[in-house]
Amino acid sequence: MKASVHLKQVVDDFLSHVRSNYSATQAERIINEFLTALYRYVLPVWGLKRKDLQAKMQAAEKQEAEALLKTLAVEMLLNLPAAFEQGLDLLKATKSSRSTYGGRIRLFLKWAKNQYYYPGNSGFTPRSPDECRPKMRHGRGDWKAFSLMEEKGKQLSYRLKSADISPQVRQQLAQFLSFMADLDDLDRCFDELEESTASGYYKGVLLWLGWTLYYDDPSLNPAELTLKTLLPQIFEDNLEGLTAKQRKATWKKAERELEARINRYFEFLRVQNNADSPRTRLLKLATLLILAKFLYASEVEEKADYRSIPLIRTILKRMETEQKAVKVWEKARHYVADQSRKWPEPPAGQTVLEYTQESVIEPLRLECRPRQSTGDFCKGRIIAKSLLFYLLFTDVGLLPPGRQQEPRSYRIALSCPLKRPDTVPMEGVYWPLPPDWTREKRQRDGSLNDNFLFKVYHYEGESYEQGVWIREKCRYKTQKHHGKRAGVIDNIMFEDGQCLYDYIERYLCGQWYVGDFRQGHRYDWWKADLRGSYGKWLSQGRAELCSADTPVFMREGKSEVWVSSYLFINPKSGKPFTDVQMSDLFARNSFRILGKRITPHTFRYMWVTWAFQMGLSDAELESLATGMGLTVKTMRKMYERCSLIEKNRLINKAMRKLFPWQVQQEPSQEQGDRLAHLKESISKMSSAELEELRKMLGTGPAA
Repeated sequence: MKASVHLKQVVDDFLSHVRSNYSATQAERIINEFLTALYRYVLPVWGLKRKDLQAKMQAAEKQEAEALLKTLAVEMLLNLPAAFEQGLDLLKATKSSRSTYGGRIRLFLKWAKNQYYYPGNSGFTPRSPDECRPKMRHGRGDWKAFSLMEEKGKQLSYRLKSADISPQVRQQLAQFLSFMADLDDLDRCFDELEESTASGYYKGVLLWLGWTLYYDDPSLNPAELTLKTLLPQIFEDNLEGLTAKQRKATWKKAERELEARINRYFEFLRVQNNADSPRTRLLKLATLLILAKFLYASEVEEKADYRSIPLIRTILKRMETEQKAVKVWEKARHYVADQSRKWPEPPAGQTVLEYTQESVIEPLRLECRPRQSTGDFCKGRIIAKSLLFYLLFTDVGLLPPGRQQEPRSYRIALSCPLKRPDTVPMEGVYWPLPPDWTREKRQRDGSLNDNFLFKVYHYEGESYEQGVWIREKCRYKTQKHHGKRAGVIDNIMFEDGQCLYDYIERYLCGQWYVGDFRQGHRYDWWKADLRGSYGKWLSQGRAELCSADTPVFMREGKSEVWVSSYLFINPKSGKPFTDVQMSDLFARNSFRILGKRITPHTFRYMWVTWAFQMGLSDAELESLATGMGLTVKTMRKMYERCSLIEKNRLINKAMRKLFPWQVQQEPSQEQGDRLAHLKESISKMSSAELEELRKMLGTGPAA
């Protein structure tokens, strides 16, 4: 096999390796310097004829150089260092050139010595096609430049800056956050909010404050800004001694000021920030409402008492107006973002979910292979990142998806009982679900408040010989309504014989490769079919992505210690993903592969649309809804995007069963209608149009 390998192939493989492992800027510099070292200093020693060795190489000379490389056998690599030194002396290279180009030649040789075709590597296994990942798909440009709201332009950033938050406001904000989310807050007369919801309102108040300071009243001193600036407090003490008419006038003035402030903010959003969605306005009002409840908490004893406060009634009235506008948008399927930029366009006869699985998720799976397209092994961290990307897309694309908060918060146990449970086989790998006493709980009722991935061999009364992976979700947006959700992950088998569980376990445990390596060793872990084999770990899996900043949770009992951490780690920080980071990961990879900016939430629309396109039964729809943490009613109202033709398909199919004698009549009748319409259109054409039609059809003029 080595006899057929020439240096041109080796060089091409190296260039692909560089492009795949370095940034575009670094790769361009490395490639230019390496080719200069090879073409200018080495090839003249090996027979390349040049008129002027000092002159810049012309296109014709580069073609001759490539042709020469095709005639040189791979064994010439052994002579490369000597030829390079001879070339440096021949051209009287400077010390700087010797250092720069020498570094590139050494980098090339270091890489080449790990290839199976390098002279002397007889024990190396040649690359197999099913071990090589396809070439990474690039060339679509910057995904961030492919805006989902291109017509709206760039939005202003106006959140209140940390430097402008006075000690008074900082204290008020802390009290506001406690009011919303703390179980023991005595001022609140309603259930605490979920952490993610409270965080959203907190950020919303910072936006209201930032708009007030930077745009609505720039002359205002930051030290004078408080939460009461947004919403005045009028307590009973302030009204004491006033007549009923004066009281009414006081409230009326405050209501008019509040209405004016809301109008100015909405005008700012529309004109200066290009935000005209009723959903956006409704969210801003909801933020103002929860702030009002905080500021007027001392004036109420029950939740219903809030409606007696005029300012809160004003906000509620505006919210009713925006809710009606939202319903109009929903009915018209009107969206702020350009849906064509995030919604894939499948060919006829294929659902958008099937198309995305085939066109995006499957290429990501193939990119998990251990070798580059050139045949050289990927770095361990690159393998781990590829597995991470694939499993994240799998969680929402091959399995019924929850909201993106769920995969971001998955945890995995990093310890297990010293005594092996009876249900775990001797040869099995075990990723236990920690006992309840070690897990995170809600203060309100002590219920579990985390999400776990775990592998067991006995679950819900069923035994699994090879083990089964489970997703258990106790922390998600609609948990109050749907409770704990848990389900078995099917071990999907792919066309190349790989299974989904293989990818999960490679991500968690690393990837072992059997081969004759200089620094290899014997496998001694749990897989019986690999035990005793000689090879090496190509990747440490998830551990490649961890850092000193990776959160680790430890709980100690009387005789045991349980350790867990987040399943999915952001490679850049070593920490869990934020919501923005997760969305960016999906958008970046989907744009790179398909040219669409698909978000995790988009997959929820895809799954629901697929369910109605396929005509799932009521029981199947209910099962899917449970898996997604919503109701069938919500699926129909919020997520279904079937076309009118698709919506009518099932009833048309049923009607054909009701009227079977019409089944054969419809196509011929439809064809007759089309022909009649075509004849009518042709009869109205001018002579010039008829001549153009004849040319298109390839027919001559009528005789």
